[in-house]
Amino acid sequence: MLPTNAIRVTAIIEINADQDSGKVLEHIKEFCEQMESEEGCLLAQASQNIEQPRQVLLWEIYQDKQAIEAHFAMAHTQAFINSNQTTFISGYQSQALTGTK
Repeated sequence: MLPTNAIRVTAIIEINADQDSGKVLEHIKEFCEQMESEEGCLLAQASQNIEQPRQVLLWEIYQDKQAIEAHFAMAHTQAFINSNQTTFISGYQSQALTGTK
């Protein structure tokens, strides 16, 4: 069971047109593995949009707000953001409704 204060992060990114999508998808998989090794990261998954294959949904679950803040300070996170392989489309943070399992 997840902690009641667990925060889910949902983000949509798009592989830039000048990038090899196969290589970038491999990099995204590696990035998810790195995220899951972070203290406080409970889950990191990537899903490719079937209708728009250059779009990827990242779904992450963190123990708390401090774990998210630590994630964005990590060298591998900053390297991924600054790699110019993808563009951030949209995203948000959410928490489970009280009483859900």
